[in-house]
Amino acid sequence: MMEPTKRARTTAATTSPSGDHVTRTTSWSSNMPTACELRSFGLEGKAEALATARHTWFADMTKWREQAFEHIEAHESRGHMQQKQKNFRRQMLHLSK
Repeated sequence: MMEPTKRARTTAATTSPSGDHVTRTTSWSSNMPTACELRSFGLEGKAEALATARHTWFADMTKWREQAFEHIEAHESRGHMQQKQKNFRRQMLHLSK
């Protein structure tokens, strides 16, 4: 059996009733991540979540624009279209919170 790594060992020195110095070693699971690894995994997860949210938000915006401009009416002005886009952005931001 392999000896646990330094990171996977916790050593506590105690004194027995007879006065002998006793070292107690507790082995943790060798696949337990360190605090730094946990933090990096968390940051990777957040970055992935942000990238996914950004990707889906842009996909939704693109889909909306395609639908909006396919069915554009002659009476709809540029200002009216900009207002519809602004409302859609607000809706997407509200849903992302």
